[in-house]
Amino acid sequence: MSDHPYTTLTCLACGHQITVPVYCKNRFCPVCAGPRHKRLRKKLQWYCSNAHLLPGQTLKHVVLTVKSGPDLETTVNHLVRSFRKLRQRKWWKSHVSGGAYVIEITRSDAGWHPHIHAVVQSWFMPYKTFKTAWDSVSGAWGVSVCERPGYVIANYLTDYITKLPKDITDSKAMSDILGNRRLFSPFGCWHSLKCPSFKVTFPCPKCSQSLWIPEEILDRQFSRDGPKMKFDHLPHTSART
Repeated sequence: MSDHPYTTLTCLACGHQITVPVYCKNRFCPVCAGPRHKRLRKKLQWYCSNAHLLPGQTLKHVVLTVKSGPDLETTVNHLVRSFRKLRQRKWWKSHVSGGAYVIEITRSDAGWHPHIHAVVQSWFMPYKTFKTAWDSVSGAWGVSVCERPGYVIANYLTDYITKLPKDITDSKAMSDILGNRRLFSPFGCWHSLKCPSFKVTFPCPKCSQSLWIPEEILDRQFSRDGPKMKFDHLPHTSART
């Protein structure tokens, strides 16, 4: 994407320079998707690996859908509210301890079709009862439940977070609607899990260090006719790819 913003980073150890993309705030931008995908996958894998499963519990991949609609914001709000109502039901609380979910959006001739993909920590969930409970809060029967290893579910959910729309022109509308929502949201007992911060760093191809300074900081402190750069005294950042 030639119109995507970029910046230049300078290595503090040796002065080598690289050009990297600047986050453009479009959640579905193909240029920015790579590093976000890596960070989120590590976080979701951490949650799945550190869930405290009670006797008889397993991790499951749950998909919840609502009827398609012409207005994306209205349909997404209905989906999120319905899932919140479901989590408040006595039936849900007696079967599910916690988990995390992401929102995927697709579009067809019928309109916008958002759906929830969730990893849940739960005991056995009777399918017919689950469908009835979801229909009672959402007016839709779209329910899928599949038991899978945690790392597999984490990979699935990560792919849905950064999945590009078939029509790239939809990406801006989708990003705007989801802009104020978290990329993934833990619920239940997973709220108490303290997930560490994961950073994706890029080592300098010349000296293998990962200490970088953006050009805007460099330009503020040094001019072309100013003092010679002292790399070990400059503020730095970790380059992210």
